[in-house]
Amino acid sequence: PPRITDRPIDLIALNVHMEIVYALCFDSVVTLATVKSLSSFESQRKIIFTVAILDKKVQESRFFLKPGIEHIHLQPAGKDH
Repeated sequence: PPRITDRPIDLIALNVHMEIVYALCFDSVVTLATVKSLSSFESQRKIIFTVAILDKKVQESRFFLKPGIEHIHLQPAGKDH
């Protein structure tokens, strides 16, 4: 199990060999606690989904990202870039 317990992982997916292939977290912005939790174990893909309304806050929070951790920002329905 992950060594960091500050922020639990929201969802993991395993392959037939019981290896973690996806580790997902959902949050309003990218946080250091989320990045630390995802960095604490091996997974083929690690993804943080953010849902904050303010794009600027989300972009600023990307500072915490590390190599190997992906970020996808989910926009509210009907919102244009």
